[in-house]
Amino acid sequence: MLIELDEGYSFGLGLFETILLYKGKPVFLDEHLVRINKSIVDLGLNIDKLERDEVFQYLNNNKNTLEYEVLKIVLSEKIGYS
Repeated sequence: MLIELDEGYSFGLGLFETILLYKGKPVFLDEHLVRINKSIVDLGLNIDKLERDEVFQYLNNNKNTLEYEVLKIVLSEKIGYS
């Protein structure tokens, strides 16, 4: 994953969300997505809303075997999701 430092990182024009994973499954995912997508609109970011399928696609491609983990989603206008 390539991380570019843009205004989202330099001036706080972005957002992040940290999601608990229990046995590889996100806890309270729907609530996290509501908060993420509301923040995209509230901050006026010119990016698409984050969908459940995108989160599960990422998790399926990056499996781990720990019982408890976290997934940190970082969004800014220039790079979208990371």
